[in-house]
Amino acid sequence: ATFVGNRACYDCHTNITRVFPASPHARLHFEGVGMAEPTGCEGCHGPGSRHVAAGGGRGRFIVNPGRQPEVCLNCHLETHAEFRLPQRHPVLEGHMTCVQCHDPHGLDIMKPARGLAMARVNEACAACHREQARPFVFEHEALREGCTVCHQPHGSVNAKMLTERDNNLCLKCHAQTP
Repeated sequence: ATFVGNRACYDCHTNITRVFPASPHARLHFEGVGMAEPTGCEGCHGPGSRHVAAGGGRGRFIVNPGRQPEVCLNCHLETHAEFRLPQRHPVLEGHMTCVQCHDPHGLDIMKPARGLAMARVNEACAACHREQARPFVFEHEALREGCTVCHQPHGSVNAKMLTERDNNLCLKCHAQTP
């Protein structure tokens, strides 16, 4: 297969190619790869000529990072290392993929931030962690700031993927008063 560039993807994947230029992945530049277009779809999905010649179709002659997280982990080396920690989401085991939490094509990459971006992080976590997202009589204040205030989303050496292992994590917000 050979590289054909983003224009070849546009006809069938219009909704994705319209928002993609504003995403962080669109700014990637691969040196010496020999692509017709050094940034874009084929950086993650591989050369598209055989996919286009076959008339497209799911999984036909194209790499699908949504089913193959190792494609994402080839570039995201720090995240790959976090998935090897003792407490982690089961991505390497094949029980989850990156796209369950992240949208690599658009603006919703879920970077840690405040406000609405953090609310989206909580929504993404709640999709699987329903028990923790249900209504409670007393809402844990940290939920307003986001799950990642206390938890490492990819992996941790601490139980429950906590950012710290002991009560000091709780005491950062819950200072003991006499």
